[in-house]
Amino acid sequence: MLREFDADIDTAKAEANDLPGATSAQAPVKESSPSPAQAAPDSTAQSSSPSAPLESQPPSLEADNGFRAIFQNRNFLILWAGQLFSQLADKVYLVLMIAIIAARFDTPDQSISGWVAAVMIAFTIPAVLFGALAGVFVDGWRKRPVLVWSNLLRGGLVIVLPLGIWLTAGWGTLLDLPVAFWLLLVVTFLISTLTQFFAPAEQSIIPLIVAESDLLSANSLYTTTMMASVIVGFAVGEPLLALADKLMLALGVANNGPAILVGLSYLVAGLCLMTMDPGKENLSPPHEDWSHFLADIKDGFRYLGQQVQVRVAIIQLVLLSSVFAALAVLAVRLAEMIPTIKA
Repeated sequence: MLREFDADIDTAKAEANDLPGATSAQAPVKESSPSPAQAAPDSTAQSSSPSAPLESQPPSLEADNGFRAIFQNRNFLILWAGQLFSQLADKVYLVLMIAIIAARFDTPDQSISGWVAAVMIAFTIPAVLFGALAGVFVDGWRKRPVLVWSNLLRGGLVIVLPLGIWLTAGWGTLLDLPVAFWLLLVVTFLISTLTQFFAPAEQSIIPLIVAESDLLSANSLYTTTMMASVIVGFAVGEPLLALADKLMLALGVANNGPAILVGLSYLVAGLCLMTMDPGKENLSPPHEDWSHFLADIKDGFRYLGQQVQVRVAIIQLVLLSSVFAALAVLAVRLAEMIPTIKA
């Protein structure tokens, strides 16, 4: 009987082992890896995380954000306004010189282009002589005072220029040129010299008021404005001077309206820049003697020797400026000859 009972138990166990799911019930539990169908929702969730849209943003959107950021920067807007008034005044000043020469110094037996060429030379020499030197000085000075005073002094020089020409009109000639014209050349030389200090101060103050991520947009706008002022200044210079002359005649002031307009443009630029707050500046140590000064200049030339791209860019700017100067003189001569050309 006992043997039959044991046999019945063994038979029951064998049948239980043959049932579906019995193997999984008796086998040890192991961690199973998710199937591809189960892993799909996780990958979908990761792709919909907040970081995914940032990676898929186009570069143009980042550029738009950069320009939007600098236009919301109060200090940069002030600097940009000062740049607009200052650089437009620079270009209109050359038109003013041509107008003064045509009104006071031009004679029928002499070409006006010779007078204009002398003014262009006086305007260019400071860039050659003091361009590098001014940059070294500006590195050790606070930038905002340089920007403000360079504009205020240029505005004052332009405004008093007609008075100086009037006072020296009867002083005769010096080296076959009227003394009044020599005064005009000296004022042009001084204005261009002050410009050599204004330009590096304006460029070096941009990183102080603009975040590093927005420097590309800020420098792009700065360069675009500089090149646009060349075109716009020469294009609107004569109409603006004529309008200023009419307005000053209505107020009872004759022959000084154009100079007052250009001078006021410089003064407005200086007053705008007074309200800018660049914060703390990291200035270069003051030069104790000329040896340190010359060492800084040598460092600059050494850097140009090592950086091919920067050197090429400077050469291109020099050539471009030379072409603009030559075109300015040739355009005046061409405008003088066109009325005499017969069809």
